[in-house]
Amino acid sequence: MKCLRTSMLVIFVGMAFAITGCGSAGTTFDENASDVTAEGYEEPLDMTGEELMDMVKQARDNQTADVGKGLIEDLTGFHIPYDIDTIIDLADDILKRSKYALRFEKIMYNSKDAHGNKVQLSALLIVPWKLFKKPSLPILGYNHGTELFRGNAPSTFKDNPLDVLNVPEVIIASAMASSGYIVVMPDYQGMGESNDIQPYVHKIQGRQSADAIKAAKQYTKKPWKFGRLLSPVSWNKKLYLIGYSQGGYVTMQTAKFLQKRRSKKFPVTAVASLAGPHSISDVMIDPMTSDNEYKQPFFLPMVVTAYESIYGSPFTPDEVYVEPFNETLPPLMDGNTKSGTVNAAMGMTTDPLNFIVPSTVLQPELIDELMDSSSEVRMILRKNDSHRGWVPQMPIKMFHHVNDELVMHENSVVALEKFESKGAPNVSLESVTDEIDVREDSTDTYHAYAAPLIIFKAWEWLLTQ
Repeated sequence: MKCLRTSMLVIFVGMAFAITGCGSAGTTFDENASDVTAEGYEEPLDMTGEELMDMVKQARDNQTADVGKGLIEDLTGFHIPYDIDTIIDLADDILKRSKYALRFEKIMYNSKDAHGNKVQLSALLIVPWKLFKKPSLPILGYNHGTELFRGNAPSTFKDNPLDVLNVPEVIIASAMASSGYIVVMPDYQGMGESNDIQPYVHKIQGRQSADAIKAAKQYTKKPWKFGRLLSPVSWNKKLYLIGYSQGGYVTMQTAKFLQKRRSKKFPVTAVASLAGPHSISDVMIDPMTSDNEYKQPFFLPMVVTAYESIYGSPFTPDEVYVEPFNETLPPLMDGNTKSGTVNAAMGMTTDPLNFIVPSTVLQPELIDELMDSSSEVRMILRKNDSHRGWVPQMPIKMFHHVNDELVMHENSVVALEKFESKGAPNVSLESVTDEIDVREDSTDTYHAYAAPLIIFKAWEWLLTQ
């Protein structure tokens, strides 16, 4: 793919950083490779933050649907998860501190799955650079929110930048990178170049995100592993983590893994965990078992599919779903289906608008197990709560809107209480109360519309750490 920016400046820098021109090479997986090694490379994509925002605004203006007011959800599953105008405003505010141009790299790295097998995963690496300089900068691990469709993984932006509205968090992460942060955004197993089942809200995602950070470090020290003669940056040993929704959960699990397993090589400077489902075994039981409607029910088969792939029984389709959902839902969870299609298969409609109660697709026996705190199902979920099994030693600040109806605020309250009871020295929670314009008779959610505001609050906090 040809580079978007064709000025002599970028051509010169591209010659300095890349071994080959605007071609690409395939990727291979070396079974004898070390724990994390990037193999193969593609031509990078270079642009300034201003050029990125011009592209975003053009994509927004060309969109025929009403994307200015955020979430679009129809039976095809096409959705823009956040208010795009708010994201543009947020990115513009961050870009006021812009110091660097940006290089987008799609990297491949080795990791492990939940069974300990080697897997090769993809990530988007956003590298700040300046001509004739090699700045020493921190790494920012940015974990994205829930996404079912494999084609909307962060690294797809590098190959399809004009589809930027499909990856809105890349816009925010790019603005952060332009301020002087080496940003790595893991696609997650099951997304991007991985055809596996996504281990949704499973603790292994922490290790996999940590491996992406290790690959980002390798880029700064051994760029030839990525097909580059030189790295435009070095790492200054500072490491920050941030993520919203699923990304908030993965961020917490990443911090846990790094503290317990790699604290000497990768000491974490600060963690911003935003609106994460930290209490899967307790707080998140309610939307799975209650009689309440839920605006995005596709999360439930995501959890079931992930846990079946790892644990088998008691998460097999026949054990989990009533007919016909035991047959209709599993084929939709292959990573090639968008969330709206899954919502529709569960009975949700948008015209007329009709929400469903997620528990109506579940076997009564499973609901009983979910409500029994001593059941096998609850014990498995408990193992994957992000607040269990460690006492954070790094600064952690959680941010959560008090009206979040998808990932309830209580998740962060429980995590804070658990950490404080164990003597964690520097963990806090900002309960966000800002007024958000959410229409009740729509698919609007506080969870989605509060995201840009909360991410910006977290970013301002990280800048002080």
